Amino acid sequence: MHSRKCSHWLASHDPFWPRIHLGALREQLELPAQVSDARLEVAALGAVRHVGQLFAHWRKDLRALGYRRLDDVSASGGQSRLTGSYLRAVRVRTRQALHSGLHIVECRSGARGDE
Repeated sequence: MHSRKCSHWLASHDPFWPRIHLGALREQLELPAQVSDARLEVAALGAVRHVGQLFAHWRKDLRALGYRRLDDVSASGGQSRLTGSYLRAVRVRTRQALHSGLHIVECRSGARGDE
């Protein structure tokens, strides 16, 4: 079990797409505690933006059919295949970003960049 427990949602760039819970993403990716919450959040935000661009045709077509959110697409037994595909793509892209050498330096409270 990981000692870090991120418990907030990633702010999505487009409310059409499902929200990403960073704690669940951390667990799904089985990240070590050394991966900071800030690093995970930056990687996930980039992943959400990238995947949203890749899946823009889904969004356009589904919006034309009257769906306001991807989660509104009916699914038998819970999550739709489209939602599952979107979430898998976000996980894959997040993992790629984390392994690409992305380094995030967390600022300490009260630290000033002009000193």
